[in-house]
Amino acid sequence: MACSSPPCGICDSKQKCVPSTAWCFECNEGLCDECKEHHILNKASKSHGIIPVNEFQKLPCLIGDHKNCKDLTDINDVVCRIKSSNMMLEIENSMREVTADLQRIQKNRAGNLLSLKLHRQTIKQEIQKARQTVNNHFDRLGRTLLKELHIIENNERKKISKILASVERKEKEIDELQKSLVSAVLNMACNSPLCGICDFRQKCVPSTAWCFECNEGLCEECNGHHVLNKASKSHGIIPLNEYQKLPVSVLQIADSCKSHSEKYQAYCHEHECSCCTKCIIEEHKNCKDRTDIHDFISSIKSSNMILEIENSLREVTENLKKIHKNRTGNLLSLTLYKEDIEKEIRKSRYEMNEHFDRLERELLKELQTIENAERRKINKILESVERKQKEIDGLQISLAIIKQHASDLQTFLVSKQIETELVDTDRIIQSIQDNRELSDVIISYQTNDKMKSLGNISKFGEIVVQTSQRNMSLVRQKIKEAQTRVADKTKGSHGSFDHQYDIIKTEKDPCFIVTVKPSEDAFNFGLDGRYRLRLTSSCFILEDIEKMTSKCCWPYDIVRKYGKRGIEKEFAITVGRRNVLGEGTVEFKCSSLFHPGKIMRLFQIIIKKMQSDLKH
Repeated sequence: MACSSPPCGICDSKQKCVPSTAWCFECNEGLCDECKEHHILNKASKSHGIIPVNEFQKLPCLIGDHKNCKDLTDINDVVCRIKSSNMMLEIENSMREVTADLQRIQKNRAGNLLSLKLHRQTIKQEIQKARQTVNNHFDRLGRTLLKELHIIENNERKKISKILASVERKEKEIDELQKSLVSAVLNMACNSPLCGICDFRQKCVPSTAWCFECNEGLCEECNGHHVLNKASKSHGIIPLNEYQKLPVSVLQIADSCKSHSEKYQAYCHEHECSCCTKCIIEEHKNCKDRTDIHDFISSIKSSNMILEIENSLREVTENLKKIHKNRTGNLLSLTLYKEDIEKEIRKSRYEMNEHFDRLERELLKELQTIENAERRKINKILESVERKQKEIDGLQISLAIIKQHASDLQTFLVSKQIETELVDTDRIIQSIQDNRELSDVIISYQTNDKMKSLGNISKFGEIVVQTSQRNMSLVRQKIKEAQTRVADKTKGSHGSFDHQYDIIKTEKDPCFIVTVKPSEDAFNFGLDGRYRLRLTSSCFILEDIEKMTSKCCWPYDIVRKYGKRGIEKEFAITVGRRNVLGEGTVEFKCSSLFHPGKIMRLFQIIIKKMQSDLKH
């Protein structure tokens, strides 16, 4: 049968069910009356603590968890005093204070959550503003570089176009010398010019020949008389068909003085012009370097000068075509270079955009990560606070009900439970304060120092203008020969002076290393770079330093000016129209070993020596 109270432990081991009347704390079992008596009399157990079983059943906590506790009070005494004491009022006040603290914590953390959102929006705006600043800065740099590229390209195009214009002008001049454009000057009623003599007789007879001295056409009959006439038999007469083949530039050459309308009688080498008798008297009477024009032209057609000039014209034409092709190609390459540079600028700009876009994405991602982490911390606190607040709210409701309806014992037990909860809640609040979990979390954006120094980046890069020497061979030998031989023929009638123009180089000739400064005249003369300047007894010679070959020769009599420039170690030489390639000025810069003053002194000594030789 089942027992109503704990069975006696000793009897239970004998398989007897005897209710216990006492409880032994040391043996931790119940005892019936008989076994209790033996238990007390037994020497081994007579000192054990034994109480009635009904008392044991009233104090299960004492028997179990609190059997060793010394600070124990009879619950009946506490229950009797609870309603007369302030315990309930203190508990209610504590609950209100804890509730207020929890509400303040909740409001604080909720406000911090809202401020985090505002901070995130502010930081995003700052990042976007910084990104826009970067974009604007690099856009401005890109525009500046493109503008610089456009200016440089235009400047280079102007230089090349200027050269092309000069080349085209020279091509036209050479072409005009080679073309047969006689129809442009023959504006007559007949297909061929009329005979001038017959026209004077009011007869319309086509001419078959042309007299340059009379500057009129001749029919066959008049041509026969013209040749036999003593006054006109020395006139230059050519068939009309040959005359019509002459270029306009030749046809327009006047054989008489424009100022005095008289025939040319002499040629002044000092002023490089033809003179009539009146010109000699009025303007050239003190000029010593004059030649009778008839002696000068008597052998000009039988000499090789015309042939050499024709060859030179062909060579110059070929050179001009090469130069034209070269510069036109450079204009095209400039366009290609510009397109390549623009592609590089756009590529650099795209790479910068990609780089800063990636930095922006990473920074925004970092911002989101940090905000989420801080939100989780705050939400964790809010959840704990809300949970405790719900518990306190439940306890407040329970306390109000117990005060009205519960027994004194129940009131005491609930009060102690509420006290425990309040202590636990206060410990949590204190822990939150001690761990500084109520401090506002502020997230902000700090600009990288390198971003602050973006203004120091004033350029993406630089547009570099380089020159690359093309392998373009220009024909120069024939032209140089023509120069020297034309110089020889200029005074060909004075046999005693011929030795002055023979180009004889000797080891004793003064030589200087010079650099030709870039200019249009230097380009037209085909001069560029460093040369050896040799001063012979008759001319200047510019030689290739390595090959020792002549690049240019200027006889002293075609040099119009020479002298030092304003800049140290620089001087210039100006040649006149008798130079085959035309007049022009070439500027030189001496090497560090020489001074232009020495060249000038030597040049003056050579000129004085030549003048002395001429007098003798």
